[in-house]
Amino acid sequence: MGYGPSVYKKTTMKNILLNKHRLLITAFILAFSGLYAQPPARIILNGAFINITEGAHLVIENPAADAITRISGSIISEGEFNNLRWNIGISTGNYEVPWGTTTNYFPLLFTPSAAVGDGHFIFSTYPTPWNNSSDLPTGIIQVNNAGGADNSAYLIDRFWRIEARDYTSKPILSNLVFTYLDAEHLASGNTINENNLKAQRYNDIEMTWADYPPTGTVNTANNTLTVTSVASDDLFPWWTLVDASSALPISLIAFTAVPEGQCVRLNWVTATEQNNDYFTIEKSLNGVVFQEVVEVDGAGNSSSEIKYKALDCDPWPGVSYYRLMQTDFDGNKSFSPIVSVTMGQSAEFTIHPNPTNGSDLTLDFTIIKSENIQVKVFSQDGKVMFDKLIPVTNNENFSTTIVLPDAIPMGIYFIQIDDDHTTYTKKFMLSQN
Repeated sequence: MGYGPSVYKKTTMKNILLNKHRLLITAFILAFSGLYAQPPARIILNGAFINITEGAHLVIENPAADAITRISGSIISEGEFNNLRWNIGISTGNYEVPWGTTTNYFPLLFTPSAAVGDGHFIFSTYPTPWNNSSDLPTGIIQVNNAGGADNSAYLIDRFWRIEARDYTSKPILSNLVFTYLDAEHLASGNTINENNLKAQRYNDIEMTWADYPPTGTVNTANNTLTVTSVASDDLFPWWTLVDASSALPISLIAFTAVPEGQCVRLNWVTATEQNNDYFTIEKSLNGVVFQEVVEVDGAGNSSSEIKYKALDCDPWPGVSYYRLMQTDFDGNKSFSPIVSVTMGQSAEFTIHPNPTNGSDLTLDFTIIKSENIQVKVFSQDGKVMFDKLIPVTNNENFSTTIVLPDAIPMGIYFIQIDDDHTTYTKKFMLSQN
């Protein structure tokens, strides 16, 4: 049973019961290719396999937890862009995404709560070679350990996408259960102690693994890893499982920058340190090009929490970006997530939407003292992607929308505004909406 991309037939039914059939999905669809299940219809898998291929979407409009009910069989993703979209919204319950292949079953389980807004989830999962760094999800730039070395040997050979979109406030997830395959931690090249497995996720705004320590409880008999709770602020799209003895960088608990009089106070806390020579505080006007502020000696080796602090008493007006660089005795360096601070800024500046598709990036100001503003967009490596002088039409409540060139690739960018008095900088994500 299957329909290709050029065939679409709309059929409404109460429930869709798939008995030992194989459904191949190769196009963008509602419910699945050729069939539209109007809520509260359900898909019931009874020995069937729904195979999503070629970047297709299986869309589930019914928000209820039993909208997909499995007796046997599975939904097959096995590709980064072979997605299941489930319009869960603010519904609650015990959800199961019945991932698997024709020979293995490895479901994803979770219970959402406290969501606000008419949002939805995008799910997918796919296997990788043992050296995961050769097949990373789009937007992830590394899977290095705290020393900067490729940590692939300690990662299970699979990534999971759990992306909450279009929510005013993302849900909290409880009882998030990953099911893994033995072959994906025992593969030649891996050095994984199964008893040490924990879950980690990638922050695609700060572009780091470092702000989410490995968490969860592994059950090696059932091949499951359970995370008790995931806060809404920690719900980023891409997850994997890692041997916590060589986790993706997690020694830094916190790094903050806050105004203190005419200075900026910088505080950071480490949970553990290994071979740590010193820290360097760096600052930037655009979040791309940094300069050194101060060096602070590290503790060398430590297994207990240590608190550090420093002052920058020569801050720039407006928005500045700070980061913490850590240098080992052997010269290896690692970086904290970037944080921002506002000093003596005469206007409020906001951008929306964020993420943006590039055609609708709106800039809003409450006060502008100049007749023109210079708008620049920088890539993460400092390249100017957009540069335009824009006349100010209303000095007290000014708003303008810019359209970025189509050739700019998806990713993280910085927008910098100069109004002859102050420089304003903000970070945004360019993505396909």
